[in-house]
Amino acid sequence: SELKDSLSNTEKENLLFGGKIMLLMIGVRFLTDYLEGDHYFKTAREKHNLDRCRNQFILLKQIEENEIELQEIIKKYS
Repeated sequence: SELKDSLSNTEKENLLFGGKIMLLMIGVRFLTDYLEGDHYFKTAREKHNLDRCRNQFILLKQIEENEIELQEIIKKYS
């Protein structure tokens, strides 16, 4: 890909880690908003932000469970 040559080795090595951190951060933000009364993120129903938080953490867990395979994919294409 065109971006392949524009990424440093450090960036390539940390792509998956960066994605995991982003999921953790947004999950915590959804949880915080839920606990503080849903003032930041717009919600469509009760416990919407709590469900969003749980979904982010589920995705994070799935990534961690498949980390070896995902690292191999990243290595192959970067």
